Amino acid sequence: MATKKNGNGQGQTNNDDKDEGIFAVLGMDIVAFSTLKSSDQMIQVIDQLHEWIVAALDSKRIPRHEITWSPAGDGGYLTFQKPHHCSLAFEVAFFICEEAKKNPKNGMKIQLRFGLHSGRIKKNKDFSGIDNVWGDGINITSRILAISAPSQLLASNQYIENCIKNTEAENGGLIVGDSFYRTMKHGQEILVSNLHRGDTCLNKDDASALRWQCIGGLWKKMSQEYAFLIQDSIKSNDFIAALAAGKLLLDFGYKDGTYLLDSQKDPVKDLCNRVSQYGKNRPKNAPSDGLFSKMSPEVLKNVLKFSSPLLFKAGDVICEENDDSDSCFFPVSGTIYVHLQGGKKIRIEEGQIIGEFSLWIPEIKRTATLKAHDEGLCLKINTEQFRKLLPPEGSNFTTEVYSIIKNRIINNILDSKRFFNNADGIRHLLECEKYYTGTQLDLDKKTYIIFHGKVEIKPCSTTFAAITGKIDKLEISVEGHFGSEQVVGIVAGTDRIDGKFATVLTETVAVSISQDKLIALQEDSKQEDSKSLKKIWQNLFTSRLTEIYFPR
Repeated sequence: MATKKNGNGQGQTNNDDKDEGIFAVLGMDIVAFSTLKSSDQMIQVIDQLHEWIVAALDSKRIPRHEITWSPAGDGGYLTFQKPHHCSLAFEVAFFICEEAKKNPKNGMKIQLRFGLHSGRIKKNKDFSGIDNVWGDGINITSRILAISAPSQLLASNQYIENCIKNTEAENGGLIVGDSFYRTMKHGQEILVSNLHRGDTCLNKDDASALRWQCIGGLWKKMSQEYAFLIQDSIKSNDFIAALAAGKLLLDFGYKDGTYLLDSQKDPVKDLCNRVSQYGKNRPKNAPSDGLFSKMSPEVLKNVLKFSSPLLFKAGDVICEENDDSDSCFFPVSGTIYVHLQGGKKIRIEEGQIIGEFSLWIPEIKRTATLKAHDEGLCLKINTEQFRKLLPPEGSNFTTEVYSIIKNRIINNILDSKRFFNNADGIRHLLECEKYYTGTQLDLDKKTYIIFHGKVEIKPCSTTFAAITGKIDKLEISVEGHFGSEQVVGIVAGTDRIDGKFATVLTETVAVSISQDKLIALQEDSKQEDSKSLKKIWQNLFTSRLTEIYFPR
């Protein structure tokens, strides 16, 4: 009932409101209505249902103006207001159920299900000026109706207690089955019972046999829904969503590689064949996912098989900086941000790979913290397992993954401005590569910015040995954190300090630039600018001298 507050904060009835109270609501819908072949058939079936409702009300002498009919597409809700009429609601259902057993118009067999509840209802005119009803009484009835079986009349205990007070004999053989609990939408728990009379509506034994049929039905529905989601998202060119649905369908709808709903079909295999462009001549402008499309269908299906869905809510930390990088993530829905030092946030787009550094750099720690901005889903796969599934190095997919990693390392080095501040248009001069233990890096030709790993240098004799009388070694070690990169092969103008070679002591990832190009960039910068390239590399040179002359 609509209310307004008076001066004491108490509710006052709005005179525009009409009746509100505990009414009986009978919900009904037509089983398999959406499978009818044409809209004409649907209209005929609804017309037939309306005729039965009118006949049922007339047979029980219930004036039509004293009930409200709320249509709902494939059925609707009858709301009974007067106590006597409420107690006849189950009789109306029985009458309609009996009529449905007969052959209706055009020989179309109609099967119904019913839900019955007694709850609070408000009756008033709707926005079009027509009398209508709304309230939790109708909501709960709709949820009871949703769990009712074909030909079943399922009633809440509230209805039975409020409206059926007579004995079984006085109600003409009405049989009220045992009560059982069902949990509805939003976790709402309710007691319900089966009602029947003779062979009108489901009898006790049939109702008991079908009571938990929803367990298998729910599995079937979920499998079908995931298959439909695969179809829909593919048609929308949302391949990441299709792959996520495929992952869940593999979990719910497959056993030993066979699709349980139809052994002649394999929707996940079809999905992988559709997404994969491996070995195909891809048509120009054809939609594809830049990463997954480079996997073969077999590898793609295995990635789905070994991944797991990860649901997150707003504020969840998906992974934290400095944690072991033991898994990769593929965002499907929701918003995820990379949180960097200094409060900077970068949004991760759906379908991007997160944690990919560990595929190329096995010992690396997480380089940043990822936090969910809102509710969503991503796929998670163990890094070691993912690495085993990767094709040999040099394949399209592996090259694509490593290219993503290399580009991110280079871009972060450029964005930090620690080495190339305000040097525009130099991205093409930088290369990112992995160097294995024992490799000799030629420091006469290139300068290396170490992102992860350990190398050893022998400082130039003209600087170090002239003062100390000996040539020593210096180890440069970096643990793979943006902002902590170290340089070997430092040049400031024509001055060099790190010697001719750097020896790789452990597997190392570094960004390199030709020293000729680096010297040219320094010469082009303005000397008076404290942030110029020339000044930056002079400072790096000075820092290296300090490391050499005053080792820790």
